[in-house]
Amino acid sequence: RAKELDLAIVGVSFHVGSGCTDPETFVQAI
Repeated sequence: RAKELDLAIVGVSFHVGSGCTDPETFVQAI
């Protein structure tokens, strides 16, 4: 759909798990 609208999609996404309660987990993932 983004291509149809001529949108440039740039970025990074990651998922550490829905049970993540420790912010340090995000730091380690990055």
